[in-house]
Amino acid sequence: DREVNIKILVDRMVTAGRLSEEDRAQFIESMTDEVADLVLRTNVAQNVTLTVDRWKADDYMVTYERLMDWLEDTADLDRAIEYLPSTDAMEERIAAGETMTSPELSVLTAYAKIQLSEALVESDLAEDPWTDRVVDAYFPAPVLERFGGDLQTHPLRRGVVCAVAPDHMIN
Repeated sequence: DREVNIKILVDRMVTAGRLSEEDRAQFIESMTDEVADLVLRTNVAQNVTLTVDRWKADDYMVTYERLMDWLEDTADLDRAIEYLPSTDAMEERIAAGETMTSPELSVLTAYAKIQLSEALVESDLAEDPWTDRVVDAYFPAPVLERFGGDLQTHPLRRGVVCAVAPDHMIN
C-alpha cells in the first residue's frame, strides 16, 4: 500500500509539472531503503503486539472469546474458516489453562484492525488537523521534504489515516 500511495503522489507531481517524467523512477528508487525501514517498523510493532498478547493470553482468554463473539456479529468473522476455536473450545482451553496460539491472535488482531479501520472511515477522524501528522509520518522523508505541502491533498489521504490509526491504536 505504501509504495502505491507514494506512486500516486509522485504521478500527481509529474502531471502537475513539479517532477519530470525522467526523474520519476530515480526519485522513487532513491527511497527504497527508507520505505523498507518504514514497512519493517510496522512489522516490528505488529510482532511486539503479538508477543505481548501471547504473553498475557492467560489473563485475556475471556476477553479474546468476547472479542471473537463481537467480531462474528460485526465483522463477518467466521471462526471455522479462520481456524479459530469455537466458544466450546475456548471454554475447554480456559478450563485446561491453555491459551490461544500466535497465529490465532494474529487473525484476531487483523480482524480488529479491519473493523476499526472501517469504523474510522465512517467517522470524521480524517478531517481532524491532528491527522496531518499521521500522513506526514507515513511517507518517506524525501517525499515529505519535496512535496510535503501536497501530502494533505493526496486522493487516498482518508484511507491512509484510517489504516494507520488503527495500527497505532491496536498495537
